[in-house]
Amino acid sequence: MFTNLKTSRRLQAVVATGIVVAIVAAVIIMRGGGDSDLSFVPRGDADEVLAVTDPKGSPHFVLTEDFDPSSNADKKVPKKFESDDSKILDVTKASFVDGGGPYALQWEIKNGDDTVKCVNCIFLDKRVKEIIAAAIEAGILDDVEEIVGLDPSRTLAGDYAGNGWQVEFVVGNSAQGVAAGEEIAAWLLENSKANKVLGVQWKNIRYFADTCDTDLSGTTPSELYPTSIPADELSQRNAAMDRVIAQSPSYVPQFEDRDGAQFVTGWKATSCS
Repeated sequence: MFTNLKTSRRLQAVVATGIVVAIVAAVIIMRGGGDSDLSFVPRGDADEVLAVTDPKGSPHFVLTEDFDPSSNADKKVPKKFESDDSKILDVTKASFVDGGGPYALQWEIKNGDDTVKCVNCIFLDKRVKEIIAAAIEAGILDDVEEIVGLDPSRTLAGDYAGNGWQVEFVVGNSAQGVAAGEEIAAWLLENSKANKVLGVQWKNIRYFADTCDTDLSGTTPSELYPTSIPADELSQRNAAMDRVIAQSPSYVPQFEDRDGAQFVTGWKATSCS
């Protein structure tokens, strides 16, 4: 079972939660709107390293006015948002839901004979959508409460939820949900190489690699948080306890220690395409 795996020290770079002491530059590129491919992310060659100011290394979405409650009080969903333009996920219904700021675009996607909610999945990288589709085909998402894609508020380096390079399978904290989380996490590890999964996080354990040809099941996991942690980090840890997280970034941040603080110095390509 996933929770029986041996843990190692806490991640030094804290990439999973996007916590860094300093970021040299904030980078944002425009994606979305018009007839553009919402899931397009520039690719990099293996071993390519980008400057920290290069937006390809950490792309972020600028939401269209359709997501603005003040501009779209009726929550009208444009036709172009009603389906997956990559044709990977089978969308049966699309609607805007309140998100505590901008609307979230909620898809209902086919999951066997049923459907499952997929929130802001329209923005996910094609590769990440393929992870979802493979999990659906494997029949392991029946007890998932919802699938969560992009969170546009998360903009720190290495926080792949803000790049469209991460998906969260929310299972809850019931006994049934925990069992479902164990199954999903184990499946992601066992099939990581085939599905280009570079990161798996479940409960307080995380596996991660920085290239697409790594079998995660053969790597050593890390403990995300120590037993005793500050209150602000405790809330982040607890918020992630009810979901399995899968990551497939195109670029990973490169860190440098300076007097005990970590700075992002560039972005390295993972060779995923």
